[in-house]
Amino acid sequence: MTQPITDPTILRALEALRLPDSLMYAALNPDLRIERASTQFRHFCDYDDRQIEGALLSEALPEVAGIEDAFQGVLRGEAPSFEIRRIMREGPQRSHTYASLLVVPRDQSDPGAGLLVIVQDTTDAGLLEQTLSHQRHDIALMQGELMNTADVLRQRNEELDSFNYTVAHDLKAPLMVISGYANVIRTELDGNLSDRAIRALKQIESTAYLMSNIIHNLLLFARLRDTTEVVATVEMKPVIERSLARVSWRVKDRGASIDVTPELPPVLGYGPWIEEALANLLENAIKYIGANNPDPRIKILARVENGWVSYGVQDNGIGITPENQAKLFEAFSRFDTDQAEGFGLGLAIVGRIVAKLNGTISVDSAIGKGATFWLQLPAPPNRGAAQPPDVPRLK
Repeated sequence: MTQPITDPTILRALEALRLPDSLMYAALNPDLRIERASTQFRHFCDYDDRQIEGALLSEALPEVAGIEDAFQGVLRGEAPSFEIRRIMREGPQRSHTYASLLVVPRDQSDPGAGLLVIVQDTTDAGLLEQTLSHQRHDIALMQGELMNTADVLRQRNEELDSFNYTVAHDLKAPLMVISGYANVIRTELDGNLSDRAIRALKQIESTAYLMSNIIHNLLLFARLRDTTEVVATVEMKPVIERSLARVSWRVKDRGASIDVTPELPPVLGYGPWIEEALANLLENAIKYIGANNPDPRIKILARVENGWVSYGVQDNGIGITPENQAKLFEAFSRFDTDQAEGFGLGLAIVGRIVAKLNGTISVDSAIGKGATFWLQLPAPPNRGAAQPPDVPRLK
């Protein structure tokens, strides 16, 4: 039970401090010996069954030993009060009790009258602070581990990129030789080869081209992760011409026709990436135009609206189901393996390029009615207008 405080000087001190009389307290004489103390103070100091009166404060609270000068400073009037924001006591079960200590004169008009020590239990706040401190320590350790892991991953990625480049270079060189010799044989011996031999040579050229394209796409897909380029106004006519040149052999082999819209508005982007995106869309159109299509046709469309330029690659092929449209731009996605070769990287590359260029990619398609892929990019500033001093860099 809380003992009521009746000492008028203590009551006046508490009233002056606007503190409740239920707080733990002890009244000290000028020698810092305890004259009287509340029940809560006795319990806090583990003096429940012992007499606390007459004991030095440092005996009852060993935590304040060594700082008696601060108490004497209040007695001499050198300081109006003295506060210890946190002391910690360890109980018999190694449990911790936290408290704050406020020391004030018992009588403001007579500093020599002794001191009043007011104790407030802050165990909950102290335990919370201790828990937070442990958590901060754990978080710091985790951050260090994550940084080390990130450094290791970065180093391994650099090693993989170097390895990929070396392997790709070493693989593409013999593929070009194989394809070149096959073409020479077929051309030089034209008329002296059987139909079966001609088909075999064409298959060699086609397979070499496919393997070279797969290697190119694998490397490009990996490089796009970290590549940084400068965006600028891109004239689309030469970009489209280069894209068409890259697939001309495939178009001719398939017997397809390509119609390009005469109006080719410029875009804001990076030319080589846009060329890659269009070349991959054209490759995709050829793949899925249908093996039994009697009149394979591909169109390159363009439109400008609301500050955006959209280029479309349209085919009259087999079309795409709504279910497959949702997975079109995922790496290694293939939906008709009987008619399309490769590893399903082309559209994933397009998606990654478009994201790098702050654009969008979409598709309109239905089964049996072909597909149109729309590549949407920002329109460049008005021609003749001043260019911004800082050209944004893509990351």
